[in-house]
Amino acid sequence: MKKYIVYILLGVLYPLIKLIFMIYGFLGPRAIIYGIITGGVTICAGIFATIEFRKKDDKVRKPVGHWLAVLLPLVILPLTPLIMISERGLEWLQEMDKLIIFIIFEVLAIAQFIMAISMKKNLLNHNN
Repeated sequence: MKKYIVYILLGVLYPLIKLIFMIYGFLGPRAIIYGIITGGVTICAGIFATIEFRKKDDKVRKPVGHWLAVLLPLVILPLTPLIMISERGLEWLQEMDKLIIFIIFEVLAIAQFIMAISMKKNLLNHNN
């Protein structure tokens, strides 16, 4: 169950970290919108996966929440640089503060992906 909570908390970090960077002037309001969307969608997938895991049925036949939890970080990984390039052009690659922000969010997506794989394995073990 801890894996599901960690996955959801990683989703909460998307908008929270973006808000902190916006307060300090590193990001604009559009970044917050992307963070809210990204965080909200991954939080929903985490909650959905948690509900699937806690079902009283002996087996979950179609673990949609778990698949979403795995696939969403894989969508976020390439989407983040594409959005940054469309907003700021390629110049952001030369700005260390923007590059660090990019790396933070890519690491968050990778961490969520790893947690989702672990959650999927946990569900498979739970069903057997």
